[in-house]
Amino acid sequence: MLLTRFFRRFSKEKKKVDEVNDGLYHALIQRMNHIIYEEELFLDKNLRISMVSKKMNTTDKKISQALNDHLKMNFNSYINKFRVAYAERLLQLPKYNHYKIESIGMESGFNNKVSFFKYFKKYTGLTPLEYRIVLMKKLTK
Repeated sequence: MLLTRFFRRFSKEKKKVDEVNDGLYHALIQRMNHIIYEEELFLDKNLRISMVSKKMNTTDKKISQALNDHLKMNFNSYINKFRVAYAERLLQLPKYNHYKIESIGMESGFNNKVSFFKYFKKYTGLTPLEYRIVLMKKLTK
């Protein structure tokens, strides 16, 4: 009986701690989204979690834990989502129509063609070339 009450109370306390952590993680991610987007940090091919944590005056571990627990992804996947979204915007702009697909990836912060194609397909369901072809077809209709 005593043990049952202890576990019930422990469970309630753990739930409260988890709710606080969720709120803190959410706030941390919101702040990180703002900094990375507004300052276009994702365009830096050499961006590291330590650079972001320093800018945010927090630790690498807190950022990593927030991303893993709250968004279920690691730092690189998180940054590559920004890069893919930026590449999508570039592909939609007529000024970039003459750019090679690989160049769009480099302009978006990717280090190489393989990573660009892999993450672009992962997040959009299309390769960058397929995406460009679909856009061109829509524009010619």
